[in-house]
Amino acid sequence: MMNTGWDGSMPRVLIVEDDKIIASLLEQLVTSQGFSLSGIASSGEQAIELALRSRTDIMLTNVNLEGPIDGITSAQVVGAFLKIPVIFISARHQPEYIDKIKVAYPASFIIKPFRPEELYANIVLATSFRSAVNTALDVDMARVNLFVNIAITKRSVAGIMTLDGKLLYASGMAQRALFKGEPTYGKYAFQEIAFYDSSSNRPITSPLSDIFNEALVLGINKSCTIQFATGKPKVCNVIVEGVTDITGSPIALLFDIVPIDGEI
Repeated sequence: MMNTGWDGSMPRVLIVEDDKIIASLLEQLVTSQGFSLSGIASSGEQAIELALRSRTDIMLTNVNLEGPIDGITSAQVVGAFLKIPVIFISARHQPEYIDKIKVAYPASFIIKPFRPEELYANIVLATSFRSAVNTALDVDMARVNLFVNIAITKRSVAGIMTLDGKLLYASGMAQRALFKGEPTYGKYAFQEIAFYDSSSNRPITSPLSDIFNEALVLGINKSCTIQFATGKPKVCNVIVEGVTDITGSPIALLFDIVPIDGEI
């Protein structure tokens, strides 16, 4: 009997591979074995966006990907934030290489070349594990759905960034306000905007420590004036939430910047 996804439906697999030929072969294998396909991503940033927008039960990913976000970083965000099991596929399997990827806490690791039955077994086992903990996922998924709703549909500057400030995902508003709509992934999220103290109007020289860390640690909405890449300075509320891995260690930050007058 085919194993089902965490909600009882057919497991949906997200394939992350920048080689089109390999991606096509994986798609054929996955679908021929009875699994559904939630999407194919060719980069780490695209993998994060697809995982946020579509229901995915398993992420099947290459480790080395072209672009600013590799398979390890995207797996950390998808695995920890969305609680989606990640299976790495790679031809490399040296001990130092395994040590490098274990920070993402993958559900499994498949060595190339592999047999179709190996892929099937790993997907089924990873899906079974997620099914066993679906009750614990309810709160996390509600939190995820709330954030995605903010990031995609509301007029706010929302996204996910690494602890050192590099952008992993951004809403359409964030793309425009932070970078004038230019490609942003892998860049520092706030390199083209300026922060000011709302009361004194003095520049805040280190916003990550003075604003984001304060909001994160104290759990408050921090108010400040922000000069975006486009438009006039705006008084905004800054909301920050940490994304942690299974050990409780922070690996990324969610941010939501809401202009008090509702416009940017």
